[in-house]
Amino acid sequence: MHRPPITTMPKARRDLTTIQISKETREMLKSLGRKGETYDDIIRRLIELAKRVEMDGVRPVIGRNAERDSS
Repeated sequence: MHRPPITTMPKARRDLTTIQISKETREMLKSLGRKGETYDDIIRRLIELAKRVEMDGVRPVIGRNAERDSS
């Protein structure tokens, strides 16, 4: 029995997803980027920054409950 070859995406491609953001948000992300950084790099850097700020006892007004927490 002849089976077609199994094709797999390179690991880097398999681990990616697509998210929809507005063009305005994309431009904001781009403005925060450094030469050679991907959007993933920028977002990860922002997440790490938010974690450090939170560890210092300051609750950043970002996230799912931002509106409720800031009142």
